Amino acid sequence: MGSLNPGIARLTKRGGGYKILDILDPNAVADYAERLGADLAFVGPEEPLFHAVSDELRAREIPTIGASKKAAMIEMSKVFMRKLQEKYKIPGRLRFRSFYSEKELASYMEEYEDLIDASIALKPARQAGGKGVKVIPDQKIFLRKDVRKLEVEHGGKIIEEGLSGELKEKFFLEERGYGVEFTVQALTDGKNLLTMPVVHDHPHYNTDFTGSECGGMGSIMGPTQEAIEFDEAPVAQNTKLQRNYLTPFINCREYDMSVDILRKTLAALEGEFGEPYIGGISGQMMLTPYWGPTILEYYARLGDPEVLNVFPLMNTDIVDICEAILDQRLNTIKLDLDDRASVVKCIAPRGYPDHREDGRGHPLKIREDKIDELGAKVFCASVYQENDQLYTGGSRALEIFASADTVEEASAIVERAAGYVKTTDGWPLFHRSDIGMSDSLKIFKEEAQKAKWRYQKLAGLGRLGEGRVSWLPSKGLVDVFGGS
Repeated sequence: MGSLNPGIARLTKRGGGYKILDILDPNAVADYAERLGADLAFVGPEEPLFHAVSDELRAREIPTIGASKKAAMIEMSKVFMRKLQEKYKIPGRLRFRSFYSEKELASYMEEYEDLIDASIALKPARQAGGKGVKVIPDQKIFLRKDVRKLEVEHGGKIIEEGLSGELKEKFFLEERGYGVEFTVQALTDGKNLLTMPVVHDHPHYNTDFTGSECGGMGSIMGPTQEAIEFDEAPVAQNTKLQRNYLTPFINCREYDMSVDILRKTLAALEGEFGEPYIGGISGQMMLTPYWGPTILEYYARLGDPEVLNVFPLMNTDIVDICEAILDQRLNTIKLDLDDRASVVKCIAPRGYPDHREDGRGHPLKIREDKIDELGAKVFCASVYQENDQLYTGGSRALEIFASADTVEEASAIVERAAGYVKTTDGWPLFHRSDIGMSDSLKIFKEEAQKAKWRYQKLAGLGRLGEGRVSWLPSKGLVDVFGGS
């Protein structure tokens, strides 16, 4: 670990150990693995993958699960990801345009001053933990000049804060997707894919889907009360899937389409780099009117917090899964999950996500005994420990998990559990209380229905994903992402 995470440290007391080191230093990690005589290394987070930790472990012949540095570009560089999709014609892609400098962006905005007759998103080219994304909604024509100025200024901020790091292309414009966000996670041995249930992440830090986007404030998985009452659970279409593999907002066909996107992406990566992809991969998707399942971004790993919806319900031994990955026999593994809904909510200190230093260093009091009595579980995230006292690290501090027959019931359990987490110095903590509640689920349902009507109609006409153009008063019909 880079710093002491008490939750992980507690697990090592069962017969293991831990070491504080620079987890981005491939040699430091591999040296420690060699000293341990490790039988297996599983590289979980994205930044060690970006820094070639898995490559160094494999070079020392330590059996390793985790994407290579080359393959992890699918997450590290969003521009690489979009170009890969275009090159291999992978379904579910959005139009985009990348930029090397603030000056280049300003010139483009001047050329397309009337841009755009739809909303757009301005993003750092590099994975930045949810930071730096700005969605600019369509504005009345008399506001457009000011909005374009704002976009250029935000591009400068991305460069100033170093959010795109070492990449040459610093940021890009992307057409904004409309619809319900969801994630499909999988593990792969280079040939076979072990897929997991649909999970809905909540990337906005405010309730009602407002505020800055961040690393995710919580997630839901499985059936809702309304779906059960009205027998809308879509699993009946595909008896191979458990009930909690789907939600009322994503059906079997859409799940299969999403898995197909993952398979084609893995094949494209192998085609690019000449090596099999071994590790976790996740498609963070949106059900849009253009394609149905559409890629917003990939993770070269399992999702956070999405994986917490799945793993606590898993009966299959993770060691058996890992050995099957290393032996390239993942097709022999069946993922056995408790057939329940689950909800995860993240608790963060005030200051997150835009002023994280303000939220650092506040002492925490967690009544784990009370949380356990409710049937919930608490996981430590951005916290650190000094002299037996836990402190907030500035980012999402804790994640609370609960499962039940329905999403609503699980959400209610997490809400009660969240009341047993406080700071002793009075610094405010917050979480998304609306996650998994009926009003939030109603928004998901409405957005999903709008997207389904449109993309299914396009599919019936053979026009799924067909290019879209904008009308500019000075230019007529123009593809503002790809020229006239």
